[in-house]
Amino acid sequence: MEGFEGPRPPNKEELGNVVQFLNSQLRREAKWSIADEYPTTYSAENRENIRIIKGDGQVLSHAAIKTLIIKTPFGLFKVAAIGGVVTAETHRQQGLGRKILDDCVTIAKEQGHDFAILWTNLYELYRKVGFELGGSEISVVLEKPIPVASPLNLKFLKGSNISAEALEKVYSKHTVTNIRRISDIQKFLKIPNSTVYSAWTPQNQMVAYAVEGKGSDLNGYIHEWGGGVNEILHLLNFALKDQQRNITVICPGHAQNLIKSIQPHAKVFHPGYLGMIKILNKKNLTEKVNRYARLIGHSRFDLAPLIDQSHESQLVRVFFGPTDSNFISKCDDKNREILNQILPIPMWVWGWDSV
Repeated sequence: MEGFEGPRPPNKEELGNVVQFLNSQLRREAKWSIADEYPTTYSAENRENIRIIKGDGQVLSHAAIKTLIIKTPFGLFKVAAIGGVVTAETHRQQGLGRKILDDCVTIAKEQGHDFAILWTNLYELYRKVGFELGGSEISVVLEKPIPVASPLNLKFLKGSNISAEALEKVYSKHTVTNIRRISDIQKFLKIPNSTVYSAWTPQNQMVAYAVEGKGSDLNGYIHEWGGGVNEILHLLNFALKDQQRNITVICPGHAQNLIKSIQPHAKVFHPGYLGMIKILNKKNLTEKVNRYARLIGHSRFDLAPLIDQSHESQLVRVFFGPTDSNFISKCDDKNREILNQILPIPMWVWGWDSV
């Protein structure tokens, strides 16, 4: 575009200016920096995945990619989480946002990501660039304590001054996780306007945790949690008592044990989508599904010929749900039965990892 520079990553000296631009556009009323909310995104280590367009020496448009390596029963997925897509008010309606988003998708493909994901309510805008709503997210609003059958001899703490190693040990027991370093968790524990709750045994072993809030986002939402179902229920009751207001627990659709335990006591139960997803490596996703099918006994199953004519928006639903094998016209009854057994891929992005 004539008169504009980029998209490109900021150099080391520009990174502070990028954060200032984002604070002015997205965090005008906040008492903290957006870099404090997203410490692993707006870091020197991730600088090459921050994309900007400049004009007259000023940052005019921005988007960022954060690579997530997500562990699932289907294997590891390399995911490009895209966020902070914003253009200065003075330069909107000039195609800068579309240009920088296209650049993010190109970079993500070049880096070998399996798919990209972002969070927005501008669905039709992002459908124009190949994103589609997919995956599963359950939001459960709790108003009153949940009846819990057996009392536990646990100590409950409120505060982030806890062991990152202890939290990681509980977190890693999830079937679907982003692979995190201890240093990442230490940074997440310092995010402003966030409340961390944890449950401990008399032997000082953490058995559950829950996180409410994330800077300017997710106020009143428990977006991170871990531990056994009974321990989590006790901890949610502790959080409800402390917050003195309704809280909303966000769950992946595959967290059936927790969902079944809290759904009967929910004020509101809302099934939704994980986010807007764009498939970047159809071949790699197909191979992961085929490997999983073989692992559970379907040695001759091959997804590739069944979806070779499918539109990319249909592929999002096939891979990540809400799955409807009727999307696939070539599918016979036997393959349809296998598809319904193995799909969707259980996928989730925890709140600390969102961008």
